[in-house]
Amino acid sequence: KQLDGCTKDILDTLDLGAKIGAGVLVRRTKSPEEHRRAAVIPCVVTAEALDHEGIVRGVALAISKLGINIVSLETTAYNAPVTGSPLFRLEARVDVPQGVPMSQLRKTMDEVGQRENLDIDVKTLVANG
Repeated sequence: KQLDGCTKDILDTLDLGAKIGAGVLVRRTKSPEEHRRAAVIPCVVTAEALDHEGIVRGVALAISKLGINIVSLETTAYNAPVTGSPLFRLEARVDVPQGVPMSQLRKTMDEVGQRENLDIDVKTLVANG
C-alpha cells in the first residue's frame, strides 16, 4: 500500500522514537478551521520562576486535562539582572471552550503555580472576560 506524505512522516517519527527510546504520541486533531469556528475565549497564560525541570510539562498537562487547546507556547530562559540566577518565562496562548469556566482555569493554574513554585497569571484577550 502506498503511503501519503503525512502517514510516512508519522511512521518515520515513531521509528525514530523507538530507536532513541523516546515516547511518541500521535493523534488526530481538529483542523485550524474547525478550531476557529468553535466558540472559545482566547487567553494568555504566563508563568515565571527560577528555571527548573518540569515547568512546561506541568502547565501544559494541566491545560490539556481541562480540554483547553494550546494555540501557541513560547519559552524564554534568561539571567536575573542583579544576581544572574537562571530564570524561565512561559507564555501560552490558549483557546478556552465556552463550557470551561474561566474560574476553573485560574484555579487550576494557581494549583500548578503552588506545586511548581511559579508566578502564574491568566488573562483573557476579550474585553468582557
